[in-house]
Amino acid sequence: LLIIFVSIWIGFYLARELTVPLERLVTATQKISEGNLDFEVINPGNDEIANLTSSFNTMTGEIKRHRLELEEKRAYVEALIYNIAAGVISVDSKGIMTTVNPSAARLLSANAEDLLAKKLEEVFPKESFPFVELFQQIQNADAKNALTPIETQFSLGEGAEFRTMITTASPLANG
Repeated sequence: LLIIFVSIWIGFYLARELTVPLERLVTATQKISEGNLDFEVINPGNDEIANLTSSFNTMTGEIKRHRLELEEKRAYVEALIYNIAAGVISVDSKGIMTTVNPSAARLLSANAEDLLAKKLEEVFPKESFPFVELFQQIQNADAKNALTPIETQFSLGEGAEFRTMITTASPLANG
């Protein structure tokens, strides 16, 4: 009877030694999936679970570092787009404008905020602006995996407001 009791106790002890670190890893995975990349799993020891925990913490640190790098690059690109003299409009795969820089708004005599989140065809009449047609050409080129920019020239306005614009549309890879 004593041997059975000791065997059961050892079984529970070993199970706890295995499940507690795994539960910590599960908790860490949940925290990290929620965006908390500062969460670190503490598992003292020198066994395989401790090695797994250490690798997990290293991986989380690398993800955090890469996220910071991406955020810095995004901020840099955003600053460039919003400060260059060329007008830049980006649209998603449905033709909804996601970016309109101040230069584009000025060239189009529009307010950038009024253009965002609207479809091209809602804002730009097909007769006056080639944007909808360019977007359709880009979608067709993207479907063929052709990432070649498409350029067109058009005129806008009348009298003193008359100007000629050259528009270049470029599909983004995977986008």
